Amino acid sequence: MSRIDEYEQRRGPVRRRGIPTTLKSRRYRSRLEAKWAAFFDLLGWKAEYEPLDCDGWIPDFAITTLTGFTLIEVKPVTLPTPDVYEKIDAANNGGYEVVVVGLSPFQTRAGGIDSCLGWISTRPNTCWRECLLHLVPMGDRSDPIGFGPAGEACRITGEPDMLCVAELSDIEVRWAEACNRVQWRGAA
Repeated sequence: MSRIDEYEQRRGPVRRRGIPTTLKSRRYRSRLEAKWAAFFDLLGWKAEYEPLDCDGWIPDFAITTLTGFTLIEVKPVTLPTPDVYEKIDAANNGGYEVVVVGLSPFQTRAGGIDSCLGWISTRPNTCWRECLLHLVPMGDRSDPIGFGPAGEACRITGEPDMLCVAELSDIEVRWAEACNRVQWRGAA
């Protein structure tokens, strides 16, 4: 058990506040949101920050996809709790596809670490499941990275039945670069 967990058991939950961070002239509410914005940029995805107001919820991003957009919610967790999903489902009266992302695009499993964008719901009040990062082989063009649930079409390119998970090393390099872009730099 971590020291924070022990403290919360004794004193109650700690309110964690994000550190407002500016990236490319845009001010994000937290450094974690800025990391994800930089990561989306490095993947070549078009991401709009705080794109709309739902009833009781403001999604952090909308990623442009072939069929419109997917809403993204950033949470400082390794695995979202049911209350996160319930709040989004209750506010998602537009029926949007939503992905909840956590502290990083990595999941620890029994077999090691995999790349995983987060957890996706394609309609409100449906099962939330893993949303994978896919390498999309495009032949002579550069291989883009897309996303979607296993066995479904890639949301970025439309390639069907994306089962090819992106190489962990490629995701690690891009995530590290995203983190470097928003790293705190003291006074010069």
